[in-house]
Amino acid sequence: MRKRKFFKVFFLASTSASKKERESSLFPSSRNLNHQVKDAFQDYIYHVVTRKNPRANGLSYSEEPAIMAWELMNEPQLNNDYDKKMGIPPGSVTTAWVREMASFIREVDGGRHLVSVGDEGWRSDVKGFGGDWAWINDGTKGIDAAANIKLPEVDFMTLHVYAPNWGFAADKYHWLLQNFVADRAALAAVANKPIVLEVRWERKRERKERRGWTLFPP
Repeated sequence: MRKRKFFKVFFLASTSASKKERESSLFPSSRNLNHQVKDAFQDYIYHVVTRKNPRANGLSYSEEPAIMAWELMNEPQLNNDYDKKMGIPPGSVTTAWVREMASFIREVDGGRHLVSVGDEGWRSDVKGFGGDWAWINDGTKGIDAAANIKLPEVDFMTLHVYAPNWGFAADKYHWLLQNFVADRAALAAVANKPIVLEVRWERKRERKERRGWTLFPP
């Protein structure tokens, strides 16, 4: 049995531009620019999904049984508080984008493979919770895993965990387990969809300090 693989599709979005920049001569029409970016990304999706591999079985990737799923992007996020600065609900930009692009890739793929977002799993609907780590839940990064997993176009949730990068010492891993990992697993369960822990990272020293905790097994 062949090992199934994920294919991650990367994209560049114009949402990193500030409101002032969008109104300047550098961005005469942000709407047109966004359409150009979307069109370019969809062209890329079409090229990848319909490509045939001449060195293997000659099947297009849309027909390839060794591919498990398509991931729309790798760890998408907006500039900190971008949604709030633009006066729109946190997470709404990326959720709308996910719905549109997931629908497109399903159409090109013919529904033969699973589709996921590829994000870390941040939320946008929990306010004032988490202290130094409130940004994981309050929409600072412009991602709403709770909204994305509800989309019929999305088949499973992804989770990426970088405990040291996020400022978590080994003695705080229990908080991370309960308020991030377990919380996201519960969201996926409510949506009746799987959750995949794709990335986890910790230093060897911190792995020893947690003394047998099972959050990140070696």
